[in-house]
Amino acid sequence: TYIWPLCYLLMFVCFYLTDFTKEEQNDMFQGMLDGIILAFFMLQGWCFVFRPYDEVRYVGVYSNSNLNGLFYLEVLTAVFAKLVYVFRIQANKWVKAYYWIGAGTVLSFIFLTIGRTAWLTAVVIGLIFLVSMQCLQKKRTLIKNGIILVLCTCLTFPLCFGAVRYLPPVFHHPVWFWGEWEETKVHSWDAWNSEKFVDIDEFMDAAVGRIADSVGDLIAQSPLVLRVEAAEADKRVKEAVLTHEQFQDSYLVRKTIYQHYLRHLNLWGHPYEEQGFQLTPTYWIGHAHNIYLQYGTDFGIPVMLLFALLIVWAAVCLVGRIRRECNEHRLGGLLFLLIPAVFGILEYSWGVGSITIFLLFVTWRKVICNEEI
Repeated sequence: TYIWPLCYLLMFVCFYLTDFTKEEQNDMFQGMLDGIILAFFMLQGWCFVFRPYDEVRYVGVYSNSNLNGLFYLEVLTAVFAKLVYVFRIQANKWVKAYYWIGAGTVLSFIFLTIGRTAWLTAVVIGLIFLVSMQCLQKKRTLIKNGIILVLCTCLTFPLCFGAVRYLPPVFHHPVWFWGEWEETKVHSWDAWNSEKFVDIDEFMDAAVGRIADSVGDLIAQSPLVLRVEAAEADKRVKEAVLTHEQFQDSYLVRKTIYQHYLRHLNLWGHPYEEQGFQLTPTYWIGHAHNIYLQYGTDFGIPVMLLFALLIVWAAVCLVGRIRRECNEHRLGGLLFLLIPAVFGILEYSWGVGSITIFLLFVTWRKVICNEEI
């Protein structure tokens, strides 16, 4: 019932078989980075006009904060690749400062989403970027560059929060997406200082509370506790329903979802109408919240294993190339590869038309075609 794999097969086989000169490869890659950064300015500018900040987890141009965080991660990777580029060509200090500030700005927006998976992925790709910069500069610059990145984030966060909070009320033309409209949302007649808007105290309480909840859940789900509750958890999975109180435990929710999808894996996969289950009396789970499990559910265990193997193989190849010589093509390819691979472990990251999957297939060309640019 899926037609997109055939479309991807035709499109990307043609792409892989097309010969490009090194100049054309560079133009295409730089254009891709510039396009992603330009898209950030355009889409975020639209949000500053039409999307008032009335949900604690900032949703931006999406209706879901996790999807917004995923888009920001793609922008962050583009900025990191540009930073490597401007250092490699030894651009002037103002150009370097522009991209450093840009990286801090995107990290500030990622923080606004209060998405733990987005935070974790940003840390992973940030550390890889810092190590790659050290390889490029041939100096011990990891700590220095890390401090610069943190300072840029701290300096830009008040500006980003202020823009998200105070620019939309200036225009006061809120736009709602499907299923968003409700009385508690900001409307055009609400004052700029309405209680419906999220203030800094409310945001910080939610952000710190979410971190504290993660630590508390991690302690609560220790191996000892899991052994004691194993029988009850298995029973809940069979019933495919958690209570609303249990739904607040993110670790239990993920465990229940993964157990359900693991038990339904087979060799050939399932059509979409056979997937999903009722997690709580009012909440239906429609996907596996894991890109590897989802591909296994869609197409079967062999495809799941092949997909994971392709991810690992490409990552190892790109890491080896970066160690030999770091440039923006290799680092950008590795980070674009890792975003769906890491983010997709815990959240949705595999939409057929999404930038994450499209760039994943673009990145595979660098390894499959052995492009050493």
